[in-house]
Amino acid sequence: MKVVIILFIVVVVIFSFVLAFNSTKKAGNAVDELNQERYARMTAEESLEKAKSKITSLESELERSKGKLDSLEKIVQQKNVVVDDLKNRLDKTSKNKEDLEKKVGELEKAVNTPPSAVPQPASGGI
Repeated sequence: MKVVIILFIVVVVIFSFVLAFNSTKKAGNAVDELNQERYARMTAEESLEKAKSKITSLESELERSKGKLDSLEKIVQQKNVVVDDLKNRLDKTSKNKEDLEKKVGELEKAVNTPPSAVPQPASGGI
């Protein structure tokens, strides 16, 4: 009976060592998986932070570009107003030039016509 009890104790001890070994191995694997998951999360968080930073910089650049575009649009509008004003002035100047050329032509005709063709005012009686 002692031999059976000793044999039983040896089997139980061996079984306990096998269970302890398997548990330790499983715990080690779980720790490795946990470390890999932590690494993956840290990498993802770093990528997310970089992306957020890039988004912020792109948004600020977009705002600067919008400001530049607005100022350029104002400048273009001002130039269009100046161009329209200059066109109006050119049209007025062209009309004035044409009127002056007609008057100069009439004066040249009056100067070149003989005096007999020019009507004389009637003298009233001085």
